[in-house]
Amino acid sequence: MIDEEKLERLMSRMTGAIVNTSGLQSKLEIIAKRLGELEPNEVVCIMEKYFDGYMKNPDYGMVFLTLLEMSRERKEFPPGFKEDLRHEIITKRPTFNDVWNRFQKLNFTGRSIVKAKTSLLMEVQFLLHKELKDSAATGSTSPADELALHVLKSTDPISRILQVETTRYSSGVWLILEEILSELDFIESSSNLWRYTITESSINEMSEGENFIKHLTGSAKMTQVIITRLVGNLVKRLCFIIRSTGMYPSGHPAIQPAVDSFMSALNKLLSDSPMVTFTLVGSDLMINEVQIRKKTRALDLFIRDMSERNINSISFHPGIGQESVLHFAAVFNKPPVYIREHGGIERLLERREIRHITIDQFHYALISGDGTIIGKAESPEQTALEDAIFGEVVERLERGDTLRDLADEKVGMALKSVLLEAGSGVEKQRNMLASFVAALDPSILEKGLLSRRDIQRDMAWSAVRKIIKTRLKDLESEDDDIRLEALEKVMQFAQVAVERNKDNTLMQTLEGVTQIMAVEYNPDCIFASISAMGSLLERLISRGKLASAEIAAVSLKYQETAEEGDPDLISSRRRALAEARRRIDTPEVADALFIRLLSRNEVAAQEAENLVGKLPLTNLVSRLLEVFVEPDIHQRAKAYRVLRKLGEKILPILHGRLIRLTLRYETQRDEETGRLVSDDWFVVRNIIKILGDFSSTDSIDVLEDLCRDSDDRVRQIALLTLLVISRKHALNASLRMINDKSAEVSRVALDIAAKEASDDPLIIDQLIAVFEQRPAMWGELLHAFEGISYSKAVKQFIAGVFKSGELLPFGSLELAKRAVQILGRSTEEQYAQILEEYLDQVKKPGLIKKKKISRSLITEVKSAITRIRNKK
Repeated sequence: MIDEEKLERLMSRMTGAIVNTSGLQSKLEIIAKRLGELEPNEVVCIMEKYFDGYMKNPDYGMVFLTLLEMSRERKEFPPGFKEDLRHEIITKRPTFNDVWNRFQKLNFTGRSIVKAKTSLLMEVQFLLHKELKDSAATGSTSPADELALHVLKSTDPISRILQVETTRYSSGVWLILEEILSELDFIESSSNLWRYTITESSINEMSEGENFIKHLTGSAKMTQVIITRLVGNLVKRLCFIIRSTGMYPSGHPAIQPAVDSFMSALNKLLSDSPMVTFTLVGSDLMINEVQIRKKTRALDLFIRDMSERNINSISFHPGIGQESVLHFAAVFNKPPVYIREHGGIERLLERREIRHITIDQFHYALISGDGTIIGKAESPEQTALEDAIFGEVVERLERGDTLRDLADEKVGMALKSVLLEAGSGVEKQRNMLASFVAALDPSILEKGLLSRRDIQRDMAWSAVRKIIKTRLKDLESEDDDIRLEALEKVMQFAQVAVERNKDNTLMQTLEGVTQIMAVEYNPDCIFASISAMGSLLERLISRGKLASAEIAAVSLKYQETAEEGDPDLISSRRRALAEARRRIDTPEVADALFIRLLSRNEVAAQEAENLVGKLPLTNLVSRLLEVFVEPDIHQRAKAYRVLRKLGEKILPILHGRLIRLTLRYETQRDEETGRLVSDDWFVVRNIIKILGDFSSTDSIDVLEDLCRDSDDRVRQIALLTLLVISRKHALNASLRMINDKSAEVSRVALDIAAKEASDDPLIIDQLIAVFEQRPAMWGELLHAFEGISYSKAVKQFIAGVFKSGELLPFGSLELAKRAVQILGRSTEEQYAQILEEYLDQVKKPGLIKKKKISRSLITEVKSAITRIRNKK
């Protein structure tokens, strides 16, 4: 018999450990440690609790995603454990056995995608289950293993696109389900079919279940779907508490469950807000910024009771306890006449020392066009005017009119007057205005409210989606003004999508704007769209959304190559592209791309490389050049590879960095040697090497200037690189640099000149002249002469040294022998005679020994004479 209590304790410890541990390996070790000591039937019992329990506890969903990884062979589990467990699963949970069989055949990337899609489906099911429970509606939900099997049995399980068909659910839950899908950023691709594309930046989070466990209290900022559900539950429970305390005696068992549920919902909302306020707005009730739309008899009675008791708002503050709630309900149940006779409900609460509940601290009111307050507020000072809506707006909505024809200026002036009259210290309540108006008619938000970042952050996403959908249609209008306005609004909402991490809406928006830009013919529209795309691209990269950023970058790249249209359109496009590049090329963008490019995550690095290939950014190139002073050779090699991959488009940036070397106030040098400091030298060296890799003739002028730099290392590498690009220009530079004060530079110049000299008398004369000035380079000169030994001038020069009377020509036995070999390649008798005269001179009695003339030199001279005469 299975000990259920024992298994519950084990699950509690294992769940907590897995949720608070990062890394798949560590999580699997926890599972192996906890489950490895159990019998197979006990393990299956625990697994089934996780399969079904995730809809009540999101932590179970994270554990389930880890259990999927047990399908592969792993060393963490005891020998034979997996075989016995699989046999038990086949018998009791064949669905999960099928999941394991399919899952273990996937590679790492495929497993991550399947887990991410399963996690997202669990999130949908969790929210749907909560909605059905709170609304007492009926509908079925699926266990986790069935969701995973649904993904694995789809046409393409490792596709990043997850599709949800609402027709798979009972028709009674379709509206709730569509609201959930919209808030989670699914895109309605067709009737009853919703699609979500998992991006590279979110796949890790989703595959670990982090998107799912955010629904736990305090785990993350609650979504609008959760808030809406909570406030609906909150008002129902409060209504029940007030009603039941008037019907039952204190301590009756029927009251406590409602109090517990009310406190649970209230504490969740208080964790995300400084207070929770019930406010009357006309005949409606709002809780904070959420309007209660589902009308019930209990809600109608509660609103009537608030009005009869002259209560405009009820605020619950942190620290409130169950006893205070019950005491408040008892006071609220007093007859309206009794409350008025005793100074109002606020005075009654004070007398009973009921704390953490305040009355009429915040008010909503309706404001007419002339600024007159319509409502129960006693004075403007007591009214949060910024939370109001206008009588004219409400009147239009009540008769079903649209707000599109309402003049922007009129609404803007009205909003301005309200916000200017608002007092200080109520910043949080200002969000209510936008959220409330959004609930009535989202289009009015386009008339000024979305200029506030806090409203953008907190408003319901479904409202934004409606606006985007409408504006995308407006992009197809034939009216230039409508398209221009729609472009501005769409790109503004795209920025909101970035801030809210709504990647699917963002992708849909980018694709729509890109298609319109490709056929746009109005100069003003093309300028607005391109420059706005630049701003959006900057935000995307700064936030690390490189997959979406690449779509925007491709769109701009297409515009760079588009030269069709009238002169005004072409000019507007060019100005817009320049403005877009200015907006993109920021230090923040450079930092974001730099981190990704040098990341050890190859997928992230490749994603960044693909993007920077389309964006030659000055700030990014500068950051990459800084890597050349780092000690990590692997990082330096990676930076070099990335810069090379960027290609010739970054040449102006590299040239600019080299040109600045001549500016003393920007470049530090050693005062004695003229050399650059180490860091600058490392950077310059790599830049010049990259120029050589590009081999662009555009670099010739820059390299020729560097051949005159005060740093001998720069002169040397510049000359070598110039040779790669243009032999002609390298030869001209080398002739000037043969006499360079640096021996290393001079040798490089000499080598280049000798190879390019051929039989050019001018070049050879310059080489010969070096002998008189640079004795230390005689070896290099003779080596150079060996390559042009056919030159008459070279042979005459060497012959002259042997005729000079020097017993050891060139002052070195080795150099003298090499010179003899050069003459030995000749076919002219005169050189044989000169060598014979040299022999006669050194063969005088005792001279060889006295002057230490090596006999090997005598032998080499004789051999050369023989070779010359044999060739005749």
